[in-house]
Amino acid sequence: MLKIVLGNLMRNVAKFTHHNALARVRVGLRDDGRSGVRISVQDNGVGFDPARADQLFRPISRLYARDDYAGSGIGLSIVQRIVERHGGTVQTTSDGAGMGVCFEFTLAQAPVSQHAVAIVGAAPSLSEQPDSVVAVPG
Repeated sequence: MLKIVLGNLMRNVAKFTHHNALARVRVGLRDDGRSGVRISVQDNGVGFDPARADQLFRPISRLYARDDYAGSGIGLSIVQRIVERHGGTVQTTSDGAGMGVCFEFTLAQAPVSQHAVAIVGAAPSLSEQPDSVVAVPG
């Protein structure tokens, strides 16, 4: 299930950074000591208006026109459903249009190394460092 979550988030990164000359994504993993592990995916893509953040996880809800960014509009609702069914939470932040986005989610307590193996398996271009930056030419 973690591969599905990360796959959906990484597809969003690819979709919403493709206009950038140099797209950047930062994937972080840390044990937060309370609710388990916290995993983050941050990019330098188009971002969104924070006033519309509540729309991001609604199925078939779109912040951008289908002609501008293809997709079914259900990827983030799938992410939220999987994370919440595994006892976690998901949130997103953006400083506004053109400012990128950061998705963070928590998972129930498990050894960080176990989640790191799942992340590396889901995104094989990432190094095994717990916090990696990947730059992708646009």
